[in-house]
Amino acid sequence: KRLVGASERQGFKIDAYAVAPTVFALARGSVTAREQAFSIVHDYLGFSPDAHTIPNPRKIALSSQLLTSVLELCIITKNYERCAHYTKSVMSDKQGNNISVLQRSHMISALQSLAALSSPQSGGFAGQALQFIQWMLRGEAKRGWPRDLWPDINAYLQAFLACRRAEDWATTCRLFELMSGYRV
Repeated sequence: KRLVGASERQGFKIDAYAVAPTVFALARGSVTAREQAFSIVHDYLGFSPDAHTIPNPRKIALSSQLLTSVLELCIITKNYERCAHYTKSVMSDKQGNNISVLQRSHMISALQSLAALSSPQSGGFAGQALQFIQWMLRGEAKRGWPRDLWPDINAYLQAFLACRRAEDWATTCRLFELMSGYRV
């Protein structure tokens, strides 16, 4: 609220450089501060809280640092479903404007969230982790994305952890095939 008020009084534009540290600071605050951070994410970035809610129009451009702050907010608050949902919404950007902000660290945060959500009863989180890894590999091969998006051992480790917790051995084997090139 203070940022918006100062913006109106001083006449400066709220952008990713102002919002990223704000979300970062609020994520480390009280429960009320964290709720404010999520409302900023919803109001300014247009991220919906879940797949069933219609997102607001985006008011500011997404940057890599801002996405890092948003995903850290999700992990700090243990709101793992939102972390995966936000990452997936950036991955599925139809215009391709936001894909360029994605980095391997963002994907690892999403995979870490999927691993935290996985259990034998959860269903589907191991498969989503596999889809994230496949998307990273496909993007590198198809679009010539920077090598920084290519999955590293930490990305595979989080995906394997999701599979182990879900007891999904078929997905584990497929992941091993992708990582090693060996057929199981």
